[in-house]
Amino acid sequence: LMNRFDFSGYRNQLNEDRTLALFDIQSEAEYRILEQARAIAQSDDTRQLTALAIAATRADIICMQEVDNIEALKAFEYGYLFKMIGQGYRQKYTTAGNDSRGIDVAVMMRNETM
Repeated sequence: LMNRFDFSGYRNQLNEDRTLALFDIQSEAEYRILEQARAIAQSDDTRQLTALAIAATRADIICMQEVDNIEALKAFEYGYLFKMIGQGYRQKYTTAGNDSRGIDVAVMMRNETM
């Protein structure tokens, strides 16, 4: 996501995030730093909401799509799900999706059913 962002909000006020409009930004470099921090915070909020939705289902098996790789899946499970529900999903498996982008699909399973 960060590689595709064009930072045009610095030059085009219509694309500028309303939060960043509160700052007196003097340079494009300063804008890039603030925009990166905002994007990371927003991404973390999205992951937390996803983890809350998964935890609310109390599912024993979860199928996921748009997973970058097994390491990203492990980081999400430990960093978010395990801290929310305690037991976590210890069995994880990823396989290549059917598109050309290299994005995987995944399955996570609990060791014990609820």
